[in-house]
Amino acid sequence: MGPLKRGNRFRIGMSALVLAGVVVGHVFATGEPPPAGMAVTTRRPILAGERVEAVILAGVGERLLAATVDRDEWLLAPFAAVDLPSGTVLAGWMLQGDEASGGSGRALVSVVVDSSLWPSPGPGVGAEAVFAASDGGCALAILRVLGVDGDRLVVGADPATVESISTARPVVFAVPSEGWPFCDGGAG
Repeated sequence: MGPLKRGNRFRIGMSALVLAGVVVGHVFATGEPPPAGMAVTTRRPILAGERVEAVILAGVGERLLAATVDRDEWLLAPFAAVDLPSGTVLAGWMLQGDEASGGSGRALVSVVVDSSLWPSPGPGVGAEAVFAASDGGCALAILRVLGVDGDRLVVGADPATVESISTARPVVFAVPSEGWPFCDGGAG
């Protein structure tokens, strides 16, 4: 190929200038740099031991991208080692090669709760919540919130825990730093 014509050099230069303007505009508009790459992210809550299939690719920053799994790691270890809330960016330590060490007998359940004791804006995905029969009561269970839908929380629990927290509309509140006492037979 020969040298670029004067008009083509001008177009390429203007295109580069527009691209730089878009990147700078994004940084100023969002306060964040543009994504450095795409990461495998859960599309729904997944319990420990389940196959990690419901995923999407999401743009993440450079520091987070360095800690995420690539396609080969995910194929070699396709099962969740821990409960994964919806929207979790997958890291290697969250996956395992087989389902044997997962939580047997556990299920995802959606429980109607009273979250009026939770500080605003209310329980969020990933938070640990005390499930109690009454305000200040002993803990029926302490569970990680895997999803939120209005007055419903999605959690992973074994059948006995599901029964204890589903019999009445439990009160939920954040786990204090010093912990919270369990009722007899409560589960964490």
